[in-house]
Amino acid sequence: MKIAVTATGPGLDEEVHPLFGRCPCHLYVDSEDLSFEVVDNPLATLPACPGVRVARRVIDHGAKVVLTGNCKGNTYLTLKVAGVQVFVDLKDLRVREAVERFKAGGFSPPTKEQVTKSVQVRTDEVVDSLEQVRKRIQELEAQVNKS
Repeated sequence: MKIAVTATGPGLDEEVHPLFGRCPCHLYVDSEDLSFEVVDNPLATLPACPGVRVARRVIDHGAKVVLTGNCKGNTYLTLKVAGVQVFVDLKDLRVREAVERFKAGGFSPPTKEQVTKSVQVRTDEVVDSLEQVRKRIQELEAQVNKS
């Protein structure tokens, strides 16, 4: 089985990178013999969130599992719809350790909160911004009415 692991560098002894879309490379590891292919992530430095585009690349590479620190919202949904299992919150692990732990059944599927938190934060930020705009409009209307 091909496992995509977000990595800080090009080897099995590198750390699992904490961000799916922003990792410098993915290691595509064969779960049978731990052979691997390193694929650089040219989308990591884009100013806009590259997660969904990176997910498409992982899907196109044939990965059936993703091991990463963080994978949120639409990125997670893109992978899930394609039948890719995603495991998140992998902290302080080397790529090799993460793969071995996965093979031993050591990870649970992510909770709803783990994959929707960023979507909720963005929604809350938008609501807060709209509330600030509404208040400012009311202030300006009050000033106009006084004139």
